[in-house]
Amino acid sequence: MQKFDYVNEIFKDELNDEFIQAKLLFAKKVSFLIDIIEHCSLIINQEYRCHINNSLYYGINYIKETHPDYYSELIRMYNNGEIHISNCSTGNAVCDSYTGEIWLGLSKTILDDLYLVHEFFHHQNLIPINNGTKKKSVTRELFGEAISIAAELDFCEKITNDDLAKDTKIFEIDYINDAVKCARKIKTELILIDIYSKHGEINDNLITTFILENNNDIGELFSQEYESVLSDISGWGANLKFCWNLKYVLGIIFGYYLSDLVKGNPENWKIIYDINSSIYDLSIEQFLKKIKINLEEEKIVTIFLEHYNKLNEKSKPIKL
Repeated sequence: MQKFDYVNEIFKDELNDEFIQAKLLFAKKVSFLIDIIEHCSLIINQEYRCHINNSLYYGINYIKETHPDYYSELIRMYNNGEIHISNCSTGNAVCDSYTGEIWLGLSKTILDDLYLVHEFFHHQNLIPINNGTKKKSVTRELFGEAISIAAELDFCEKITNDDLAKDTKIFEIDYINDAVKCARKIKTELILIDIYSKHGEINDNLITTFILENNNDIGELFSQEYESVLSDISGWGANLKFCWNLKYVLGIIFGYYLSDLVKGNPENWKIIYDINSSIYDLSIEQFLKKIKINLEEEKIVTIFLEHYNKLNEKSKPIKL
């Protein structure tokens, strides 16, 4: 099998999928957001050191105080053994979309509380496969991360312990830096998709021609990223990855927007609760209408850059 045969087969199969086509159309629609993120980067200040935090008290208390309507479900999950906690010090977490159960590997820092909040909000807006439905939702796959990140950012705002408040900055910086990597990969993969769409295949000559014809930032980015992106596409999971990466770019941008929405008026949490209960039946347009955002406006970019520049005080601000 030739070098690109396998990759071209993946493109052929994946790009015929209506679900992926819907995500592709939206990715192109929000390319301006991808461009904004691509030019961001943050350095973690060495003064930030995660302090020891031996319990999930802050995360649990945040849900109890800020989201009392959700608190009973959190307790039910604890009592039924649906929140699995291990002392493996990996500091990661996942909400199992097959069962709705949450798995936490404790780092014994405030990040554990953040992960609990994040995954619990995922739990609240998923339909586990074991309840008899295998419904797909473009809207949830694109914006589910934004809702969980918004809850985390709101949680960060409510931390009163100075040491732990400093620690949460690591979380914000890491999210943005991860989104930067995702944005670069999305732009590269979208170029590969365009090449495939125009020529029916991808090969070395087409890639070389694109780089030579684009002797600019786009061509330079593409030349740096395309081999890694092609490797990702044909590696474990063997599929297009822009769908996965896009939700993290949208996650931090829309996460900041939603956290500002509820900070300005806590009653707006009711909008997010409503979305959580119906996201599988919402179109992208219905979702955007519910959260009161128009993609044609600059508001969502302005809000993100305000937060980014605040984290990046020692560097020259990025402006519109």
